[in-house]
Amino acid sequence: MKKSISLVSLILCTILFFAFSALSDPPLAPFSEKNSAIDSENRSSSSLPGGDSLIEIYAEWIGTPQWMSGVDFNYEAFGGSIAKGADFFGSNLGSTDYIPVEIRFDIDSSNWSNAQFFRRENLFRSAGVGTFPGSVWDISEPANPRRLNVCIVEYDDGSGPLPDPNFKWDPDNSAQGKFEYLLIMKSDYDSTGLTYADSNVLLDDMDNLYAWWPRLADGHTFFETDTAKLVINTYIGLLATAFEDSVYLNWVYPGQNPDNFKIFWDTDSIPDQLLTEQPGDIRDFAHTNLMTEIDYYYQIRSYDSLDNELLSSRVKSTRTRYNTLNLSLFGQWNGSSSYGDIWGYTDSTNGKEYALICGRFSGLYIIDINDTPFVEVGFIAGGNDTKDVKTYSHYTIIFQEGGPTIIADISDVTNPQVVSTMSSGCHNGLVDGHYVYQIGGSPSGLVIYSILDPANPEYVNTYSPYSYHDVAIRNDTMAACAINGIGVDILDLTDKSNIQLIGQFNYPGSGAHNAAFSEDGDFLFIGDEIGSGNYTRVFDISNLGSIYKVADIIVDPNTVTHNSYVKGEHLFIAHYVDGLRVWNVKDPTDPYEVAFYDTHLQTPMSSYEGAWGVYPYFESGKVIVSDMQTGLYVFNTFVPGESCCVGNRGDMNNDGNPAVTVTDVVYLIDFIFRGGPAPACEDEGDVNNDNIVDIDDLLFIIDRICRGGPAPGSCP
Repeated sequence: MKKSISLVSLILCTILFFAFSALSDPPLAPFSEKNSAIDSENRSSSSLPGGDSLIEIYAEWIGTPQWMSGVDFNYEAFGGSIAKGADFFGSNLGSTDYIPVEIRFDIDSSNWSNAQFFRRENLFRSAGVGTFPGSVWDISEPANPRRLNVCIVEYDDGSGPLPDPNFKWDPDNSAQGKFEYLLIMKSDYDSTGLTYADSNVLLDDMDNLYAWWPRLADGHTFFETDTAKLVINTYIGLLATAFEDSVYLNWVYPGQNPDNFKIFWDTDSIPDQLLTEQPGDIRDFAHTNLMTEIDYYYQIRSYDSLDNELLSSRVKSTRTRYNTLNLSLFGQWNGSSSYGDIWGYTDSTNGKEYALICGRFSGLYIIDINDTPFVEVGFIAGGNDTKDVKTYSHYTIIFQEGGPTIIADISDVTNPQVVSTMSSGCHNGLVDGHYVYQIGGSPSGLVIYSILDPANPEYVNTYSPYSYHDVAIRNDTMAACAINGIGVDILDLTDKSNIQLIGQFNYPGSGAHNAAFSEDGDFLFIGDEIGSGNYTRVFDISNLGSIYKVADIIVDPNTVTHNSYVKGEHLFIAHYVDGLRVWNVKDPTDPYEVAFYDTHLQTPMSSYEGAWGVYPYFESGKVIVSDMQTGLYVFNTFVPGESCCVGNRGDMNNDGNPAVTVTDVVYLIDFIFRGGPAPACEDEGDVNNDNIVDIDDLLFIIDRICRGGPAPGSCP
């Protein structure tokens, strides 16, 4: 929809905006409870989403050349090879325990450290004392460094090309560096190396500060320079939560309180304007009276009593924005620490509705969503990376990446009973009729079982030309997404013992993650998670010999889409950091967004946070969403204008009132000049039917209200 703005129009509409605002209800103020919450009492760091994971680390090599490197395993520092101990083998340390450390490499063996070694072949139990060629120091007090214990994990499974373990930390320049993990402990150095004897580094609750997966840098040897150090330090963990016209900052500080914090900000990428100073025991601040749809950048810095800078946060950016449109939140539930997919279950005996939500590292939660507050009524233990859930009759099927797949009877939701398991793990799962499809497991394509008797699943077939990530089924036709650049296969499942490939298509830079059929089966909505352009593409598949793209569904070109489902003329998308998005796809060649609710307001640590799954199929009309960090969201019946435009043009606030009111004027001004929410249908804002939303529409509608001018045109 076009918008035309002139200086005269801006001045006029600013006057009109304030004049009419005094006479009418204010424009939509989404998240009013959360907006008011930013003025509440200061919160402690322990209340932050993500907890200690907000603490970020960095590493710096001192000495030339840099003869040590690291294996990039997507960790935080040193090329993805160094992590906080809690993120590597686990740790009993909290946010105030992180300290700066210095690893000092030394050619002089008299300065080497004795260390407890752990072995993979020994199930990560301690194996004895060996040596590390240097020492590690707590340098939080530079004038008084404290020597720390280190532990080593030697990879040894008794086979393969790796040399025998030797109780020496000596990673090589192979791709994996011999799997010689270095663990930095917080305890005082014990020269005997026996502090962690009789321990299991994987299972025991140890004070693991940092972990490094190292390798010798290509073309280099040990001790090329005798002065070599690796310093690991921390950032202040900063979280920025954006609302319509404010940003709420809160942070975690590693170590003891500083004297004070200084908060810097700007609308540029370099926050160099001092916003405020805060005492050293405060951990939050609300930045208010901001403009909507603007990027704001922040950095927190800590200082001692002499105004010496101690630590800083990374620069965090966030965008103020409208957080909801045409969706009413019924309630929330958050009883776990990390979530996967979601599904719905309706008890056929009483019509009650339940949300089934995966706790990634705990199991499946059964939540009564009929009244608020929601209540957890049942739980099925899992925790082997519980990722997906579906239902069959009064059974639930729980898919775990680490296996097994669990089938449980939930006819009594308060007392679910596991009736069988399927040993292999998988990334996703689907149930169609009495067939279960395990997807992306081992083998990595499809494994099919019949659960006509849920207590005795019967293996049917495997179809695995390559790895599938997720699938959709309509009648006996399956769309299977081969996420690793291969595209989408169309399979005929009529004979499940003899699956046939009947169609195939791809697109440039593909990373096809999931699929959803249109109601008539003529179109496929393909969500791309890892390819070039992580949005949803629409393909016409009515002729399997000539499949072609007809539209793109792009919420934000810089964010990632995830799972989606079609119900009627709407596509419901769980869109990670953008939350729940709802698009009208009555005409799949011309989709448009009609509703959204952002479940993830915080500045993301990565693109893969926020809304994981959505289920829109309850008879009541409720829509449920799982957010990876903040849990379950339940929305009331979704009815944002099933047709494009109802009644007369000008119903900007979508209240169904055919009479255009002052409230509609305020919405129109808000949309044109403040970036407020667009009308659910572009025709509604084009009051004078000239295909452009501008000052003429505003004057037209004001003339109608104030002087009895002509009525707006009718909707198509």
